Formats: sequence, C-alpha cells, structure tokens
Amino acid sequence: MAIGDCTWTTTAAPGRELAYWREAVCDAVIELEIDADVGQPFSANLSQARCGPVNYSKIKVGASQTLIRSRSTIARSRRDQFELVYFNRIQGQLSHAGQEVELRSNQCVLIDGNRPYSLQMNGPSRNISVHIPTKWLAARFPNVDRALARPVDCNNPIGNALTSLVGGMANKKRSSDEFDSLLADQIVGVFCLALGPLSLCGTPHANKLYERVRQALRDLSNDQELSATVLAEELGISVRYLHSLFAQAGTSYGRELQAIRLEAAVRMLSEQRFRGISINEIAFRAGYSEPSHFCRRFKEAKGMTPASYRATALN
Repeated sequence: MAIGDCTWTTTAAPGRELAYWREAVCDAVIELEIDADVGQPFSANLSQARCGPVNYSKIKVGASQTLIRSRSTIARSRRDQFELVYFNRIQGQLSHAGQEVELRSNQCVLIDGNRPYSLQMNGPSRNISVHIPTKWLAARFPNVDRALARPVDCNNPIGNALTSLVGGMANKKRSSDEFDSLLADQIVGVFCLALGPLSLCGTPHANKLYERVRQALRDLSNDQELSATVLAEELGISVRYLHSLFAQAGTSYGRELQAIRLEAAVRMLSEQRFRGISINEIAFRAGYSEPSHFCRRFKEAKGMTPASYRATALN
C-alpha cells in the first residue's frame, strides 16, 4: 500500500482543528488524550498505510501538544500494539515504563501501548510511527521490556541504517507482501542492534528475575520507607545482586524508583478522578515523604510545578 492510502489534515475542519485532531489520532493510531494551547493556532496532518504485518504513519504537528495514554484510554482501546517512533523533529519529554527521558530530533524510541505514558512535545514536531502488533514483536524481541522509553540516537552508522529503513518504509512505492514483511523484520532487527547489548545481554534467568525486580519495585514504590535492602529481602536476593541486575539493564535502583514514583504522580495529576486530591496527598500516595522534595523533583523532570501540570492536563 502507498503512503497516501489514508490521510487526515486539520485543514478539513476549520474552527475545530484540535477536536478533529483528537478524533483522527484515536481513529488512526491509538486512543489518546491530547491537550494543546487553545489560544494558539493548531495545525497537523497524518498519512498512514500498511507494510506487511505493521501499519505506519507520517505525522506532522505545527504546535506544542501533550499526549496522554491513561489507564482509562487503555481500558477502552481497540488496539494491542507497540509504537516505534522516529522523531525527525522534536523537543520534548516522555514518561513511560518507569523512565523519564528527554527527547530530541533524530532519535527513535519504543513505547508499549498497553502501559500508561505521557509525551510532551514542546513546539512543532515531525515523526514516523511504526505501529507493531504486540504478539508479532514479542516473537522477535524477547527482551522488549528492556527497550521501552530508551531513546536511540540515530547520529551513528547503525542509527543511520535504522532511519534509512524507517524512511524507506514511509516513502516506498507499492511492493509485494514478502518485501513488506522482510522490511518490517529488518527495522526491528536494526533497532535491537542500535540499542546495543542492553537488548540482548543477560541469561534467561537473569532477564526474568530483572522483570520480577521491576514489578516488585513498582508494587512497593508508594512505601516511603522502601530501600534497596528492603526490596532485596522481599525478593530473596542480596543487595549486591539487586544492584548488579539494574546495572546490567543500564540503570540503577534510585533512578528506577524515582521514575516509577513520578509516573504514578503524573497519572494521578492527569486523571479527573483524582482532581479533588491535594498535591501533598498525591506526593504521599506516590511514595514521597516530603511534598517539597516531590515538587522539586517534579519540576526538574517536567519543567513545571505539579499544580501547573494538573491545570494543563485537566483543562
């Protein structure tokens, strides 16, 4: 199929551009909550087609926007997929899978559509998004959780190969199903190579244990007394081994705990059902013992106070 098979553009809805864009993205890509400054002009377009087992979209947005994949949108979602996104142009932040990362132009990042995330784009953006069925990707990438929300810099030979393949997908002419399937396979394979040993290393036992560690950390993260020692005892492993598992995954206990707590706070600040809960109470529920520490950490990660973030997300 050619890239022009399906197209959406806000020029088709003068006077209701943002509402049209929300409907288009939910219909074409995945169910999301989309916020933008209603006082600023908003323009965007999206063209989509299929390449063998995956769909892909070319997306261009002329203004800042915030995308939120909340638990409520996941619950009503019709799609079970990952998003491999190549950003031609972006300056923004992604909160996903326990990570808080800065995004910049010429990077790729993998997002799991079955987990909450927030993606803040500060200014105009352009990207090519490859929409990958979960089962298809899991069969080719057994350590897929390790790759989530870890930007791949494409300013190197392997990264250049990845962007060439993604760009080739988005600009190809009509081709056979066999060619399209091979192209999709190659994109996933080169993405794994671009990630480096992070996506490939570790014994099956260590990989499985690391996922148990992350899940336990997520389950216990709201405990203000939680420490690496307490977590290791909960799992029946040594503290030294706990830290080595995080190191093998390219992260640390402290970084993961901080990211998970911020993710929980972002979720509560973004959902209407928590609107009546105070900022201090949200800090405590997320696992922070000091609201001032929470506010400082939140502002460092998001560039605004929790109160300002809530006002933007809910209004």
